[in-house]
Amino acid sequence: MGKYTSSTFYSGTRRLLGKQVIYSLHIHDGILYAGGSSVDASAGKIFSLPHKAVVGSFTTGLDIQRITINNDLIFTASKCGTIEVWLKERFARIASFRMVNGGHAKITSLAADMD
Repeated sequence: MGKYTSSTFYSGTRRLLGKQVIYSLHIHDGILYAGGSSVDASAGKIFSLPHKAVVGSFTTGLDIQRITINNDLIFTASKCGTIEVWLKERFARIASFRMVNGGHAKITSLAADMD
């Protein structure tokens, strides 16, 4: 998608994530990553913008508040302080860790190095 353009990539009678609330959107290499509230163990979808189709989903019981991508991995963060790591090529979760800060860890931003 170019700067200052508008395009429909997912149409139909259903909303983008069904009953879910969208908290985070991230575009990387022609793929749109949408994260939101967890409904039925899914907290987001992954869309191919050139093909205008769903290519994967984030199967997790946690709400996804933040998403960032590097060359090989996808990182998602929840409001309760859990960061999940996913393989970018298969959209499979490979690790999860919880940030602890006196019992009240809140992730407000997330960034990844491209190396």
